[in-house]
Amino acid sequence: MIPQTSLPRVSPCSADPDASVPKPWHTVVAYELINLFCYLFNCWGKILPAVAKATLYISLLSFFVILVTVPACAKPHASASFVFGHFVNSTGWKSDGIAFIVGLINPNWIFACLDSATHLAEEVPQPERNIPIAIMATVGIGFVTAWFYCVAMFFSIQDLDALLNSSTGVPILELYYQALSNKAGAIVLETLLIVTGMGCLIACHTWQSRLAWAFARDRGVPCHQWVSTVNVKLDVPMWAHFASSLIVALLGLLYLGSSTAFNSMVTACIALLYISYSVPVICMLYRGRDNIKHGPFWLGKWGLAANYITLAWTLFCLVMYSFP
Repeated sequence: MIPQTSLPRVSPCSADPDASVPKPWHTVVAYELINLFCYLFNCWGKILPAVAKATLYISLLSFFVILVTVPACAKPHASASFVFGHFVNSTGWKSDGIAFIVGLINPNWIFACLDSATHLAEEVPQPERNIPIAIMATVGIGFVTAWFYCVAMFFSIQDLDALLNSSTGVPILELYYQALSNKAGAIVLETLLIVTGMGCLIACHTWQSRLAWAFARDRGVPCHQWVSTVNVKLDVPMWAHFASSLIVALLGLLYLGSSTAFNSMVTACIALLYISYSVPVICMLYRGRDNIKHGPFWLGKWGLAANYITLAWTLFCLVMYSFP
């Protein structure tokens, strides 16, 4: 489950929507405060394993609570023909196929940070075994929960037009409100998603700080002599953590200048991730797959096929995700 990134612009009970619409800087301030709050969790390395476990359990608990509550309260339920056979194209593209492909950017975000476990390799016992297991477990859990969640939510839709044109700016919040017919209940369920998302942000702070630290250790960034240091007492690369979090905060300010530029950057993150995945694949294919030490999950010919599929999918995304 991935929470909506837009903050509610209007509460469901707002009598005057225009009076409740915040300025862009209100949204940015909220984002920056959440970023700062999650930054603090990574300032003490010893609590990170407990935080990671807690956020995993909160995520799964939120999934089960929403999966049971929303369909149970929604009356009537949408038909199977609507859920599995009805296609709504509100993108502006005349072709439903193009609209579907461009819309894949959203589910792609669900698995956007699969590589995060690799950035913790130096802190994980037996990384050659445990990191692939962590990645595939993420894919498995994400697929199962996302599938059942999406189907359950589609069956719970009461008014599609109201959902697409929700004054809240957060369609999933509108869906909760339609199903529960209760403002407080909808806010509670949305809060579960926000807390889950904050857990994801804490994890992002963790891996990006390690990535910045590793890059600085190899003298790849300015001021590497400070960024590459580790605070022994806190067991955290504090300067790397601070620098990476500061960059994230500064990028968030783009929303003040242009929401279009900000959204373009968000979309570019997926394309750039795929490029970063493709670079080592290309290098490995160039030098020969048998010229590297095989790990416990060496797939042989299946791995070669996966390499080519990765490159083909990257090329496909670079083209299709560039469309508005």
